[in-house]
Amino acid sequence: MGELIELDRYRRPRESRQPQTDTEAPVDEPGRDEHGRFLPRITVGLLDLLREIAIYAAAHLYGSPIDPREVDQEHWDQAARVHEATYGRIAEGRQIVARLRKLTGRHYHWREWLLIALDEEKDLAKVLAALVARSANPPSPVQAVESLRAMAQRLGRKRFSTPEYEREFALWRVEEQRAHRGAAFEERMLNSEQIITAFGSWTRAVLAAGLEPPVEQRLQQKGLPVADAIACFYAQRGFLPTRKELFDFSQTSDFSLASQKNKGWHGYLDEGIRRIADFPQLPAPPAYGTKEPDDWEPITIEIELPPRKTRRYTRIAALEAVEDFTDWLQGKAPTNRAYRSYVTGRPDRPGLNAILVHGTLNELVTIVADPNWRTR
Repeated sequence: MGELIELDRYRRPRESRQPQTDTEAPVDEPGRDEHGRFLPRITVGLLDLLREIAIYAAAHLYGSPIDPREVDQEHWDQAARVHEATYGRIAEGRQIVARLRKLTGRHYHWREWLLIALDEEKDLAKVLAALVARSANPPSPVQAVESLRAMAQRLGRKRFSTPEYEREFALWRVEEQRAHRGAAFEERMLNSEQIITAFGSWTRAVLAAGLEPPVEQRLQQKGLPVADAIACFYAQRGFLPTRKELFDFSQTSDFSLASQKNKGWHGYLDEGIRRIADFPQLPAPPAYGTKEPDDWEPITIEIELPPRKTRRYTRIAALEAVEDFTDWLQGKAPTNRAYRSYVTGRPDRPGLNAILVHGTLNELVTIVADPNWRTR
């Protein structure tokens, strides 16, 4: 929605913040000095903006007032348009979050930044300086294990999903900050993305911590070899497919397709052409890139198509995954392709087909946009 506004036109110092000094960086300068030390003025200004507009949205855009901590990005963006008469052009909430992440090195979600911005009892400059000082070190497996065990003790159970962890993590952080233990909390606890980074997956992390993995995990399947799938596609359509066309064919024909990570697409095409030659009833295929012939009649070949075996997830589990997916999107369109990218490397999340059992992706996104969807 445009460029970030000039911060000096809206910055309103809080009572708890220390007076500005001559050593602060000008607003239009980078967020670090020549020695790499963090200069938080820009970031504090962004959080001030985040806070002010969230409070307005909570009071005016939900029919009846709500807790500002529950304001979503869509309503925040609507409220921002009202404030443009005062401040000039304002970026979308997702752009504010992206800028905060870049400036601090902390990959927090929308809700986490909102909770930090709304905490009146803390000096934001000091909080942010502490966050950046700790962001340079990569997350360690030891710290990930300790974080998971601490969360299990807080929740009183050994099994919890990534969205459950992230929600409780955000609330816990605010509690610790208000008790003047925020620095210690940030020192010992990792968020879910950092835990996944440390171990490569959520499941591996919880197992290493001696906890129980999510009950429902996507089944790992070998699927139909790509060469066989290409032969099947050719028998039905009469031309050689692109990678996307073959994937779409596997979806519409409802069979499981093997992974395609071992070689380039032309290598798979060569294997497919050799596989086609194994069936005397199939003529030699045309050159790759030739369009589907108008007069092609499907030909039957003997290849068994393994059905997709998608484990059924509960509606709550599907909606929780969609809710976390919307945070991950940072304001981008919730497409099926985006969801497939989101679940990549997250074996504890239900796949696209598993959530579509409960409705279209847009329908599910609309449901979780309501902060009270669990009680409906």
